[in-house]
Amino acid sequence: MIRKWGPYVLLVLMVIASYLVFDWAVGAVIHSRKVVLVPDLSSKAVNEALNLLSPLGLGLEKEGEQFDKRFPAGAILHQTPAPGMPVREGRIIRVTVSQGGETLFVPNLVGQPLRNTQTSLQNLGLSVGEIERRPSLKFEKDQVMMTDPPTGAIVSKNGLVNLVLSEGPPAADVLLIPD
Repeated sequence: MIRKWGPYVLLVLMVIASYLVFDWAVGAVIHSRKVVLVPDLSSKAVNEALNLLSPLGLGLEKEGEQFDKRFPAGAILHQTPAPGMPVREGRIIRVTVSQGGETLFVPNLVGQPLRNTQTSLQNLGLSVGEIERRPSLKFEKDQVMMTDPPTGAIVSKNGLVNLVLSEGPPAADVLLIPD
């Protein structure tokens, strides 16, 4: 009976021994890496973060971007794993990078009535700032003559756009200087 089952028992013992040697070898390789603490990367530029991570044997991967007016564009907002966590060398630190405050372009509002201008600005996330009125032969009453900042200028979301509105034609005794 031993002759019949002997080779099979020997084969099972060799498989078990092979598994244990393999498990020990893989464990030795993985656990031979040094444990380091993850530094705090928040509000640092990506290049500065790389300079902090490289000597520790850690990598960096940009996971995403989001608008945040508290931080300039390119600053790190969030990281995984969190600062102070012990990790092994070779670990990748995933970060979310700021795109700065959300910015918009001032639309061309010249010639638009005040009501349409207010709606257009509100739809973009902007507001009407100061309103100045001037006489004009070119624009009808309550039409936008110019904006400050001017058309195409970059402004932050929730910013103000000052308007110069037409009062219509000037009084008879007023002399206008042409543009």
